[in-house]
Amino acid sequence: MRNDSSTQMPFSRAVHRSSPLWMVTQEPQLTQLVVYLDRARERILAAQDSQHELVFSRDHIDRVRSGFAEVIRKGEAKLHRLCALLCDDFLDLEYELQSVVIGEMPASKERFTLSQPLGTEQLYAQTDLDLGNRLLG
Repeated sequence: MRNDSSTQMPFSRAVHRSSPLWMVTQEPQLTQLVVYLDRARERILAAQDSQHELVFSRDHIDRVRSGFAEVIRKGEAKLHRLCALLCDDFLDLEYELQSVVIGEMPASKERFTLSQPLGTEQLYAQTDLDLGNRLLG
């Protein structure tokens, strides 16, 4: 396996038909990476005794990572909107948003909870993981 920042991955433009991932996301960079890895897997399984090389561009991996974060953020935003609608329509109560982290100390196994008030803009601008990491940092 080689990491070469100057090499581009050989992807086809019509990869959405080659991967069931299109049912979950329309993020082209993510779909292209999955198709590339799936095709590499097929080549490796077809010629297991041969040497194989996977080439990754740092720029492309960064775009995939960014696209994946956007897919996660959009999915979480839909979930947060659903929860807000349920609270507004069924509970008819005042509520506040909080970022909450629940963890465990490795050595002592002692559990802890951290929470911080959260604004709507913050909730929709970052992934839940990013919000939790910010609270821990």
